[in-house]
Amino acid sequence: MENNELEENELSPADIFQITLDVREQAAEPDDARKLLQIFCELQELWTGNGLDKDNYRKFEFILQHFRDSFQSYLNGDRKTLEAALGLKRKKARPKADPQIRTEMAAEVLRLRLKQISHQDALEEVSHKFGWGITVIGEAWAAHKQDALILLRLERALDSYPWSPDEFERLKVILGKEPWFLTSEKSRTKPV
Repeated sequence: MENNELEENELSPADIFQITLDVREQAAEPDDARKLLQIFCELQELWTGNGLDKDNYRKFEFILQHFRDSFQSYLNGDRKTLEAALGLKRKKARPKADPQIRTEMAAEVLRLRLKQISHQDALEEVSHKFGWGITVIGEAWAAHKQDALILLRLERALDSYPWSPDEFERLKVILGKEPWFLTSEKSRTKPV
């Protein structure tokens, strides 16, 4: 390695910082933790040789901070092994569903609830459809109710299919306690 450059690394300091965050949050790609170790070794070799330019010095700082935080999480007992602390060993849990999928889950729950299916039965049916546990579906519903309503309203607007009076009454029961769900009864200004 000459001229203060890494051989195989074209990552910016911001890229390195993002990888360290992803590794810490256990959201990194499988090889990202190993990539950090490799870059650290290359940077350390440069540091003991010709020194580091500004960008490489910044990368070195980010990786050292990451290692310090990783070792501290191991010493505090937050991570049981050094491999886990450094991100070399991942949790065996299923990855989180992204917000778009969770919104679709919530929309499906709302569709079923509008068909007078109970909340628990709707969660179970959506669980089978999406292949996620009932708890995940329930969390998606709790976090994305408003998005689900918007999605269904958009679908209906595109189809020129308004809410029936029965559906609107069910919406008031399902979503009536939500502060963002306004009906003429809850509105400060009543329609004339």
